[in-house]
Amino acid sequence: MNALLDEFLSTLFPHSCPLCRKVIPVKGEGFCTACLEGFPVIQEPVCYRCGYPLAGRTGSEGALCPGCISWNVPLPPSYKVRSIALYAGNVRQAILRVKYGRQAPVARSLSVFLRDHFTRFFPQSGFDRVVPVPLHPKRLRAREFNQCVLLARPLAARLGIPLDLDAVERVRHTLPQSASTEKVRRKNLRGAFQVRKVPRIEGQSILVLDDVYTTGATLEALTLCLLSAGASRVAALTLARSPSPNIS
Repeated sequence: MNALLDEFLSTLFPHSCPLCRKVIPVKGEGFCTACLEGFPVIQEPVCYRCGYPLAGRTGSEGALCPGCISWNVPLPPSYKVRSIALYAGNVRQAILRVKYGRQAPVARSLSVFLRDHFTRFFPQSGFDRVVPVPLHPKRLRAREFNQCVLLARPLAARLGIPLDLDAVERVRHTLPQSASTEKVRRKNLRGAFQVRKVPRIEGQSILVLDDVYTTGATLEALTLCLLSAGASRVAALTLARSPSPNIS
């Protein structure tokens, strides 16, 4: 009965691609095939630490990009970031629509895209909880939503692990990071995060989720905060990342 009702409603109100508005015939798909072809998906091999694509490299398992070779942040060797696509093309357009256009349907479709690509980089997750990068209350009031939470919710549901929204908080309001240099970003983020509920973090394997990786400063600051609270392991996943390597 429910299947018939779903089919009837799909006929009356077909799902459309949030970017181009074309009807999507397959239920559950986030974007139409044509728009997905404009998503610059990152393929292996990638930098072991930050996930920057190392196209054309052979025997590059465990290799580092130029930025990570000169990396001097005190994080454990097990720390790694993986990104699903480059911040370009339709991915960039979709993220901007969410962050500044407040287009919720685009956010839902991006969350499906991220969820479906997760296992390419984390085939056996072993994570205990998902922690979206928190916004400072002032930024949250201005934007009215945290796009990282929207992205993380379907992934946490698929993994069957808690989506933790209040174990960590952003206690210092920082200027928008997108226009800052790497040194300024890291300085801005010192002491920006605080673990409020240590028992949720102690001994836990944490997956941090962010929308865009630019220099990695935000993820590094949050990871150090989680490790100092006793997390056993922290890895990070982002929807997109800068097309250029992070060269210090």
